[in-house]
Amino acid sequence: MVAEVPVIILLEKLRKLQIADERVRPPELRAAVVTAVNELRHIFSFLTKPNQTNITENLKGLLDSIYSADNTTESVLTTVQGRRKGVTETKLLEEFRRSFGKVSVEFYKFGPHDLPNENVDPITVVSEQAGFQYDQELYVLTGREEEEKELVRRLIKDDEKCLRAIALVSEKELGKTALARTVYNKPVIRQHFQCRAWVHIPKDLECKDLLIIILRTIPDCVLQGIELWDESKLTAKLVESLMKHRFLVVLDNVFQVDIWHMLARSFADARNGSRVILTTRLSDVAMDADPWSSPMKLAPLTPQKSWEFFLKKAGREDNSDLNEFMDKILRVCNGFPAAILLLGGLLSTIQLSEWAEVINHVAGEDQSTPSNIVDWSYHKLPCVLKPCFLYLTIFPKAYEIPIRRLLHLWLAEGFVPISSEANDVNVAKKYFDELVRRNMIEIQRWKPDGTPKTCLMPCYLYDVYLPKAEDIGFLHVSHGKSDTSEGSIMFNIQRLARRFGNDSSVESHIEHLRSYVSFNDQKVNRSSREIARSPKKLITETGSSPLKVLDLEGVYKPMTPSKLRELQNLRFEVYQYNHSAKFNLEGKEPATSLYE
Repeated sequence: MVAEVPVIILLEKLRKLQIADERVRPPELRAAVVTAVNELRHIFSFLTKPNQTNITENLKGLLDSIYSADNTTESVLTTVQGRRKGVTETKLLEEFRRSFGKVSVEFYKFGPHDLPNENVDPITVVSEQAGFQYDQELYVLTGREEEEKELVRRLIKDDEKCLRAIALVSEKELGKTALARTVYNKPVIRQHFQCRAWVHIPKDLECKDLLIIILRTIPDCVLQGIELWDESKLTAKLVESLMKHRFLVVLDNVFQVDIWHMLARSFADARNGSRVILTTRLSDVAMDADPWSSPMKLAPLTPQKSWEFFLKKAGREDNSDLNEFMDKILRVCNGFPAAILLLGGLLSTIQLSEWAEVINHVAGEDQSTPSNIVDWSYHKLPCVLKPCFLYLTIFPKAYEIPIRRLLHLWLAEGFVPISSEANDVNVAKKYFDELVRRNMIEIQRWKPDGTPKTCLMPCYLYDVYLPKAEDIGFLHVSHGKSDTSEGSIMFNIQRLARRFGNDSSVESHIEHLRSYVSFNDQKVNRSSREIARSPKKLITETGSSPLKVLDLEGVYKPMTPSKLRELQNLRFEVYQYNHSAKFNLEGKEPATSLYE
């Protein structure tokens, strides 16, 4: 369960309130803050118990009261920091006590609690890893070196000039996407193909959206007014453009034969050695991809390959000290690369003397539950990293995230404690490095100096944690006008990720909105004006709201009112269309660019 995340965020805000200038805080408020912190620590201990797995009515009420207390704390912080005028100390104290009183009432609905006597402080520090450096060769390992060689051979085979489609197929999560991406990024592949395109296929994206994504990757392709083109014109343009290049297109997650049929007619065969790679769970899609090209069927890794892969990801040499763990690790991971990655990352953070406890826990009773590894990898995260990790689900699945942008979003949200003694971005970078080390973030692209440039949340983690993030009200993803019923939104929306236009059902739940993020994957049959109206309406309605993040990357010529500049809590503002950006953090200098 991830229900403790709102508590972690609220505790950090109370910490800021505790260290604020005592001259601007009444003594009664200081005492009330101490009481609130102690109560939240008990709630944190309760919510992190293993039996907290479902959103019950009592838990919904508790979370709702915590979000309300969070809103009040934000208001108090704004007043204390001088950004909110006309509020008396008495009114401030009344608001604070009332909101945290409701938290206590909701908490004690659960009945007597078996809690530890000591105060548990969830705001733990991320350990400093001496000499932590990125090794590109280590981070692109898939455990499938032989399959990599075979795929490269089939892609650049000199005597096969006809267009070929190569399907990577497995029913389970056995590393299809990781294998395709590793090969896709190899220098020999980049040099061989003049044009490359990677397209992840979500179930809510239409064929012509996919055609546009591919067209935009083609060099020197004139696409003026492309949003207004129909599917037949897009297909004709793609055929014409691809005829001029030797291309490689990766279609990740092809979930229907019809999807492949619709796209296949767009791939021109100029007999120049062009290739298409498909990843799919379905054998019928793989067999239908190309009758002259046999699918590559992925199987679980062999015990020997699994152990070699685990040792590399755990940062260990093979020696006698590890023999007692080998059989159980192999049994638990069962040849699944994702399970090996997570368990290796988790064990790399602890001493060898602690391995037995973790391995016994993830083994469970049936000794073969990779889901236990997913759950325990999250559970063992330092608490300050949990909001940062969960925030990755605000991005679309398989979305390539610029790391600089991600770090500033974490800072703007307040997930990274702000300190006068340390550079805030460096602290955020340390958090990022720790998630990478645990294999809970994948590096996608690298800078020339060997440092990471872009990243994403692994798809197998995204599928698990996006529903959890929405269930606890941490964020809400809006896909369009009719995808959400009014009754399905249980909490006031804290963070809204909008895709494909407007969903009117969310408008009555944005009073306390903290983040508004739009992505550049809107459906092409919606006008930019329609999509842009929503941010304008949202800002007008929220007025002097707690809105901190306004990211309109996917909005064409966004219409923002002059009132936007009056939002005192706004810390992150970006419009990728015209490459303007604003970043403000507690009076510090704004970033000059978020897209270096």
